[in-house]
Amino acid sequence: MPITQRSVVKVILFSIITCGIYMLYWMYVTAKELQTATGRSQFSPAIILVLAIFVAPVACVLLAMECNDRLNDIRAAKGMPPADNMVLWIVLGILLPIVQFALIQNEINQVA
Repeated sequence: MPITQRSVVKVILFSIITCGIYMLYWMYVTAKELQTATGRSQFSPAIILVLAIFVAPVACVLLAMECNDRLNDIRAAKGMPPADNMVLWIVLGILLPIVQFALIQNEINQVA
């Protein structure tokens, strides 16, 4: 399964329209795609999903860590310089998760 480029605007709109249900779907699918693309995973996409349902801020922190590491793995494989967005994504995941998702999706679109 290749990494899917998604419209950042659609990710935000679908998340708002579905009252956050799309965010759950997006978190799982994104973690799964990055795991498949790199063959590595620090946290299982299923664990991220379950935590997102019950303890959203913790899931957002794990997602930030997972996405930052996996995207840097992909960058290294493509000969691109690494980027460290983890602290920004963690803070946004706790305070404004929808902005975190938008920034992560934007980064995925750039790397893919």
